[in-house]
Amino acid sequence: MTHGIAAFGDYRIKDIDITVYIERKGKWKKIEDDAENDDVATVSIKPRSDEEYKIVISVYKFNRDYSVGHYGLMIFHE
Repeated sequence: MTHGIAAFGDYRIKDIDITVYIERKGKWKKIEDDAENDDVATVSIKPRSDEEYKIVISVYKFNRDYSVGHYGLMIFHE
């Protein structure tokens, strides 16, 4: 089953990104990322129940006069 992962920033965040990694032989391998320049990031993956995943959310840019903000994370099946 395909799953969507979405991260979204509040009014202070201008650029938010997601990177998804899978554990392989004790190391994390990048399998998907969203590097668009906007305040919403989305990726789709087809996870297996017997594998371990890591989701990294990164804020690359804030709106003028801000250096912090809130974000949300949503994981859903398509």
